[in-house]
Amino acid sequence: MRIGGLLFAAPVLARLKDDVRALAASGVASLDVATFKARFDVTRKHAIPLLEYLDSERITRRVGN
Repeated sequence: MRIGGLLFAAPVLARLKDDVRALAASGVASLDVATFKARFDVTRKHAIPLLEYLDSERITRRVGN
């Protein structure tokens, strides 16, 4: 699947969505870029498009900048 000019495998994105849902269920109320990068071991180049994808899939919701 192409996201922000990058290619990601569909099973990887499904696992990412499940992981983020599990974080929310465990009580994590917010997920900023730095936390996302550290938690999922990705660079900012990958984190921003992935977070935008999660927003578009209504897994997360962007608040502010």
